[in-house]
Amino acid sequence: MNALRKLFRSTVVSDQRGLTTVEYVIALGLIAAVAVGSWKTFGDKVKGHLEASTNSVETAFGNKP
Repeated sequence: MNALRKLFRSTVVSDQRGLTTVEYVIALGLIAAVAVGSWKTFGDKVKGHLEASTNSVETAFGNKP
């Protein structure tokens, strides 16, 4: 059992090569989530501004249905 613990510590615990990959994947996931959220918020704001402008133009020219 002691040999198994020693093997586990020497290979799994001290081996940090895969850790960098995991950190990059987590960072990429967080960046993607922020990007999607920002894109959605920005898109909603632009849509609101365009609708307001369209309503203003339609009201000004009397084309409101």
